[in-house]
Amino acid sequence: MNYFTKNKILVWLIVILFISNISTIGSILYNKYQQNQTIEYTDNKDIEIPRKRFGGFIRHELDLNDSQHMNFRKYRKNYNRQARAITLEMKNKRHELVSELYNETTDTLKLNKLANEIGILHSDLKKLTSKYYLDMKKDCNEEQRERLYDIFRAIQRPEIHMKSRIKKRKHRRMQKRMDF
Repeated sequence: MNYFTKNKILVWLIVILFISNISTIGSILYNKYQQNQTIEYTDNKDIEIPRKRFGGFIRHELDLNDSQHMNFRKYRKNYNRQARAITLEMKNKRHELVSELYNETTDTLKLNKLANEIGILHSDLKKLTSKYYLDMKKDCNEEQRERLYDIFRAIQRPEIHMKSRIKKRKHRRMQKRMDF
């Protein structure tokens, strides 16, 4: 091999090693960044929000006294009644939207109108949820407020709910297979 061929090979080897080192360092930094992002939520991983008997769960988790418990029941009843109505309205609007998409001649103005109406209803639901939280928060002491915040933060993390839904779906599939 002549001198220039050896140099070309060495230069390419150095370039490949340099790129490899840069990508390794980048990967390490990215993983470190990702770990820092998830550390913020590690305290919520032990909070499993029940789908039923939320009132009992809140009473137990916050150690509510009787007066607080009665106020929380009133807030929850009011929230559930209004949230159910909004959710039903959203469901109807979504159904209407899908039906319009299925039509032979789709009216895009109607689709846009329905999308806006769904957005407004979603906004109303978020506002209602915020009011519900603030109503509960005002009846709590400092320690209860911190725990209530942790619970609501866990509720608002969709990846927790998605994981539990996926696990439930897998469990149902396995049950169906075992039933045969």
